[in-house]
Formats: sequence, structure tokens, C-alpha cells
Amino acid sequence: MEYLNVALKTLLDLWLFDINVFKNAWMYYPLLIPVLCYVMFFCVKWVIITLPFWMPIVIIVSVFTGMSLLSVKVNVGEKECQEK
Repeated sequence: MEYLNVALKTLLDLWLFDINVFKNAWMYYPLLIPVLCYVMFFCVKWVIITLPFWMPIVIIVSVFTGMSLLSVKVNVGEKECQEK
């Protein structure tokens, strides 16, 4: 339980830091370029940070459905070939 509290506090601190970055006026002055770059960084950062929370869910769902992410792409490709 201690680990969960530390992890959630860390996520909250990182979220508040990101919100404070978006509140800075200098991010919006030069044609929105800094804010666009930070949004891309923000998305990648939060995908990596939250990986321990959502990746087990993805794995469990793929096991129960019997399909992996790769097989979904292959099946879609096969359906496109069959339609032509």
C-alpha cells in the first residue's frame, strides 16, 4: 500500500508540474511552437509514466480475447486483400 501511495503522489506531482508549464505565458508567444512541442513531449511522457497501470490491462484483455495486437493488424490486412 505504501508503494501505491508513493506512486500516486509522484503522478500527482508530475501532473501539477505539467499544468504549471502550460500556464506559462511564454509558451504561447512565438507562434505556439513551444506549446506544440511540449504537448508531444507530454503525450509520450504520460504514456511511459502510466505504462505500469495500463499495460497489464492490455495484456489481460488480449489473453482473454485470444488475439494479440499483431494478429489484429494481420487480420485487418487479410480482410483488405480479400475485398480486392
